[in-house]
Amino acid sequence: HFFMIKHQKNTPTDHSAKAQRKKILAWLLMYGFISTITARKVLDIIWCPARINELEKQGYQFEVKRIRQDGHSGIAEYHLVTKQFLQCDLFEGVSHE
Repeated sequence: HFFMIKHQKNTPTDHSAKAQRKKILAWLLMYGFISTITARKVLDIIWCPARINELEKQGYQFEVKRIRQDGHSGIAEYHLVTKQFLQCDLFEGVSHE
């Protein structure tokens, strides 16, 4: 099963970098890791590495593994290393764009 970010029909989806970072952090809070393919297919985030880089600049730390997924090899899978930054109010910890 996947944690899904639900969108209402006919409601514009926020594709801003800030919104994408929030989605990634929510996923990481649930599962501890995310691959670029999962980010693309499930969360609709095309540039996951850019969002991970932005999160690193905010102080989050990740371990990167190369995996095989959906018939593709060399897919990046990001594992959250520092969880102390994830507080109860997850989204207040995400800085501006």
